[in-house]
Amino acid sequence: QADKDSNNVAMRNKHLTGRQIEKRMGWGPKAIARKGGCGAHNWGDELDTNIVEADPTAGLPGMPEANPEKTVAEEEPHYRTYAEYKASLAKVLLAEKENAKTEDDIERTFFDNIKTADLLNMMGKGKPLHCTKDTSTVEEVLAKLTKHKVQALPVEDANGDVLGIISASDIVAAIILTPLVKKHGDGAEKKELTTEDMKEVLKEKGIFQTPVGKLLGVTEESRTLWDFWDDGDLKDIAYRLSHGPHKVLVYSRDEKNPVLARMVSQTDVVRFIQKEMKKNAGLAKCFAQPIGKFDIIGKKAPITIKSTATALEGFLHLWTGCTRGNDFMVAAEPVLDAKGEIVATLSASDIRGMTKENMKDLMLPVVDFLKKRSGTDSLRKQEVVSTNFPLGKAINKLLDAGIHRLWIVGEGEAGVSKNVAAVMSFTDIIRKVSKFNISRHHK
Repeated sequence: QADKDSNNVAMRNKHLTGRQIEKRMGWGPKAIARKGGCGAHNWGDELDTNIVEADPTAGLPGMPEANPEKTVAEEEPHYRTYAEYKASLAKVLLAEKENAKTEDDIERTFFDNIKTADLLNMMGKGKPLHCTKDTSTVEEVLAKLTKHKVQALPVEDANGDVLGIISASDIVAAIILTPLVKKHGDGAEKKELTTEDMKEVLKEKGIFQTPVGKLLGVTEESRTLWDFWDDGDLKDIAYRLSHGPHKVLVYSRDEKNPVLARMVSQTDVVRFIQKEMKKNAGLAKCFAQPIGKFDIIGKKAPITIKSTATALEGFLHLWTGCTRGNDFMVAAEPVLDAKGEIVATLSASDIRGMTKENMKDLMLPVVDFLKKRSGTDSLRKQEVVSTNFPLGKAINKLLDAGIHRLWIVGEGEAGVSKNVAAVMSFTDIIRKVSKFNISRHHK
């Protein structure tokens, strides 16, 4: 019977408008009998007998049909007084006030309302942008990277258009993988490096005469050119630099002559973060908390290389050690002694200065290779911190030392150990700060 009644209701409502259905089913507001005036102050001063009050029970299953002849005149009419209007309006205004969010309540991330131009202004005029032609050889580019103390160069074609950015990682991949691919084909990077393989690498000196234009795309980072306008949002650059690439290009918004303005690196963005931290007392207080409270470091231990391994094995390890599922290289790895303590860091940038004449140095133990590259008999001091070290001081340490990562070590009874447990890089810092709710630290 209930189903039958429900169908009857549906048939009666079939040709009604949505508003009429609302009134019949009792969902909509009751009709107010009023007439005269207009706008917000139409409180009503005369009864309109043409308006009927909706019966909320009319047409519902099990309920009798409403009397169509029953008019509002038979009911006791309700007139809305001025006092009732004021009371109703006061409630609405109070609700709006309670629900409204102040500027401090609105969640804002660190890079909101910051333009790329703000970063460029902080960077100042800076050094001239060094580029290389796509016809330049690998050996020429390695020498240029060493001379200008940079890790990457934009590659231009004959017309001056930028084709991509060549980095030390691309050259490492080319030098190490080219002979292995020739020998093993697909999957060569997964092969164990044998003595014969090492000899093949040392024989492959022709790679140094290869035009760098052919190396673009060897790694994931050089496969795509990321460029931005100088009047764009800085958060777009921050997002990109926290997801693989270490450098992007920024062009000037000049329709008559759009020239290359600057190459922005992760270091530049982190330096901007440092500047904002020093200006904002609330941020400085937040960044004074230990690294461990920020969930900023990965849970997996970084890849490592033994100090007795050859430099060639170490560079190959940078390629095969990546677990990201693509062709990004691991930028660096700690070198551990027999006790498992860090004594050095091998990075892709250590390939700078390599020539076909000194290629045999790749067969040296990694610590000896690093000493020879630096031209000293000692290794560079390694910057290590524990998870109890303040994040703000960690950022200062990175920038002051001119490095791109801090090795996170454990703590024992004797204090901080040198056993590497994790790594915190510029990528980690930018990714975390990009999501940082700055509205909570405005004072």
